[in-house]
Amino acid sequence: KPIYADIDPSELVAAASGTGFFINNDGNIVTNDHVVDGCEQMTILFDGKEYEANVVANDKENDIALLKTNFNNKNFFKIAKDDVDRSQNIKAVGYGFGKNYSSDIKVTAGIVNSLSGYNDNYSEFQMDAAIQSGNSGGPVINENGDVVGISVAALDSLAVLEDTGTLPQNVNYAIKASTLKQFLKSKEINFSESDGGWFSFTSNRKINKLIDSASVYLSCYMTYAQIKENSTKKVMFENLN
Repeated sequence: KPIYADIDPSELVAAASGTGFFINNDGNIVTNDHVVDGCEQMTILFDGKEYEANVVANDKENDIALLKTNFNNKNFFKIAKDDVDRSQNIKAVGYGFGKNYSSDIKVTAGIVNSLSGYNDNYSEFQMDAAIQSGNSGGPVINENGDVVGISVAALDSLAVLEDTGTLPQNVNYAIKASTLKQFLKSKEINFSESDGGWFSFTSNRKINKLIDSASVYLSCYMTYAQIKENSTKKVMFENLN
């Protein structure tokens, strides 16, 4: 039986998910534009409660969106002063596969493989830290817990296999910190920058506390009519099985 049969097309449901992160204590959250695209309403989930989040700015070309919520957040990520170096250790943070398999936030580790993204896109970098659907918009952090990027996409393995006959392994992309900072400056949004010098050190415990308190699970609400219209654009099977 089709999932759209015998339902009200105007009913609002949680159709897709992504990850976001606070960049100041004013309730501003960064994620990908493709996470919020086409959504009737966005919410964040924090300590088991949902809070509405409004999209206040976006950059479709660089795939960045800025949200504002009235949630009184105290903790937020600092953004690294410098962009990543090739072979630098990084970690990708996010809700891979939404909450289908686990409600806990996931962290994957890897290195920076290339200083450009797909098709020589120099606003992004390539990494081998694994990301899944649901990771989109999550922070990529350095060893001090500072944001060096935003997870944006994984290379289409099946397309590459068809094109080259080889299945790619862990080819993923993130938006550079400099691209994010340029966007925030253009919108006159406050953020904190970290120089991450040689003598700075953040314990793993502190980084995990920051991950828990400054990363958020994002839900995209759509009507059934919008879901049907956007079904080829977004990953939407979490609540529609």
